[in-house]
Amino acid sequence: MKREYKYMILNRSLKTKLGVNNYYRVEISSMSGIDTKFRVVATKSFNKNNPTALTDACNWLAKMTETYG
Repeated sequence: MKREYKYMILNRSLKTKLGVNNYYRVEISSMSGIDTKFRVVATKSFNKNNPTALTDACNWLAKMTETYG
């Protein structure tokens, strides 16, 4: 059965009592032949306060692309 994958880097912010947290969220979703919508397979968040967050997110996405195809 064929699987289709979708890879995304999302720009997110989370509002808390202490302030707003900005982060990048990397999400890998898949859909097989019998599914009607994509289901999240893996996700990881990177805090934007870290200057290398976008680079880390891209590296993790590349690693997951190799893993899932």
